[in-house]
Amino acid sequence: MDRVSEELTPSLTALPARGEAGAPNATGSWLNDLELRGRTLVIRKTGATVRFDWALVREIGRGLRIVLLLMARRWWLRATGQERRHIWCAPDAPRPW
Repeated sequence: MDRVSEELTPSLTALPARGEAGAPNATGSWLNDLELRGRTLVIRKTGATVRFDWALVREIGRGLRIVLLLMARRWWLRATGQERRHIWCAPDAPRPW
């Protein structure tokens, strides 16, 4: 095996036990990766914590408004038969280093 193949081959490591930080989500739902402990939201996969307070509620509300506006626009364009914009990913070639 040459050097490049060795670098691209992922190393095999033991996965953390279920419920520990970094454990994979067995059910597939991203909501199962969240846990509410008191007034703190814990992300099980990373172990990160987010304080659950009114500032977080306001930020979630702002995000939901934006998403709902974008969904309403999409539904309107689809209902009226107008052309919708499309986004796709066209990645660059990998760097040589």
